[in-house]
Amino acid sequence: MPEGGGLSGVLVDGRYELLELLGAGGMGEVWRARDTRLGREVAVKVFAPPAGTDEADRAEMLARFDREARAVAALESPHVVALHDHGTAEIGDREGVAYLVMALVRGRTLERVLKDDGRVPYEKALSWAEQICRALATAHAAGVVHRDIKPANVMVADDDSVKVLDFGIARFLEGSLDQRLTRTGALPFGSVLYMAPERFRDDAGGARTDLYAVGCVLYELLVGRPPYVGTSAQVMYNHLNDTPLRPSRAVNGLPAAVDRLVLALMARDPEDRPADADAAAEAIREAARPAAASAPEAAAAAAAAAESPAA
Repeated sequence: MPEGGGLSGVLVDGRYELLELLGAGGMGEVWRARDTRLGREVAVKVFAPPAGTDEADRAEMLARFDREARAVAALESPHVVALHDHGTAEIGDREGVAYLVMALVRGRTLERVLKDDGRVPYEKALSWAEQICRALATAHAAGVVHRDIKPANVMVADDDSVKVLDFGIARFLEGSLDQRLTRTGALPFGSVLYMAPERFRDDAGGARTDLYAVGCVLYELLVGRPPYVGTSAQVMYNHLNDTPLRPSRAVNGLPAAVDRLVLALMARDPEDRPADADAAAEAIREAARPAAASAPEAAAAAAAAAESPAA
């Protein structure tokens, strides 16, 4: 398959004209495209593993790609990017290439926001985190755990609404087909910086696993860096053994309610996290209320002083 701009102008499945390469990752490329049948712009994700990928890895990636289509197709939420089509077609010089067609979202990922702007005001961070939880509530109700919530997988549209992306490593909860896709001896799929402790214990994790990741993302939005940094081994140790510093220790003026919220989302024991994504969204909404935001600074300072730094 031609690389990068080499696909520009290609008509996928006789319908979707590829216009502009928007990004590329480990499993493929995302293009801005025109649906020639309906006369609208869409995003087309083309399966294109890196050159040299062996057959076992390729098959695993394709299974993940197909899983994303099944996961997103089951979800109806203003906070999940809508899936329009899924199939295989001749693309470039290859036949039978898998593709997804999704709504085109104009905006930036949280990863790009953090790179461009650094930390964001806590009111905005809370609003975005609440919307992520609304998306997760829809997914969890449909029996889908995302398992890879991170800044790169959350898009903020131009109207400030949030869309959750990339359900490629989603796990279907009990009652649905469970294809975890991790081969024996492999590390768990996901991003170590945002991964819940139970994921390192050979536990695929349930819905509350996603809430831990939301806590990590919220921490990074508030502070400008993830809760734990270092080598993968160091970060894994932190997730398994430590409690993060309260965000107010790094950023003056954060309400104590925000500290409590982040620590609740990032509780090492899943049972100590909010009961579900709806409860987490309501907890975030409550932390953003003016009464919570005006908690006495002395209370926040006292709580911070009682805390020991993470190892």
